[in-house]
Amino acid sequence: VIAAMRAVVILGWMGSKSITLGKYGGIYSKLGFEVAHVELPFRAGWVPLLARQTVNWSLLPQMDGLVTEARLRGNQDLNVVFHSFSLAANAFMPAVLDNMDNGSVKWKLRAMVHDSGPVEFGIGPG
Repeated sequence: VIAAMRAVVILGWMGSKSITLGKYGGIYSKLGFEVAHVELPFRAGWVPLLARQTVNWSLLPQMDGLVTEARLRGNQDLNVVFHSFSLAANAFMPAVLDNMDNGSVKWKLRAMVHDSGPVEFGIGPG
């Protein structure tokens, strides 16, 4: 039996660059994961349509490529971990989950890592 292929999707913070996200991807790659990543364009955290367009134009083609690669390797499943920075989960995940439901991509969400999530701005006592 062939083990399911593993992939990580790195959802970058607002204004992140491919070269920086690639460093995180390298860590996962050394652990045997296939890697896809997408940068969060400015304003996408507050404009759902922009986030949805980014998912459709950037992330879904990468995911389709990973699914094709998994099938070529004889895998039936593609187990996916999402690693999200800052506002990326809030911006991207609704569009990602919508696409999981409509069958455009065939993969299984196995885990979600929230790294340096949004915090309230302000100074409190202490």
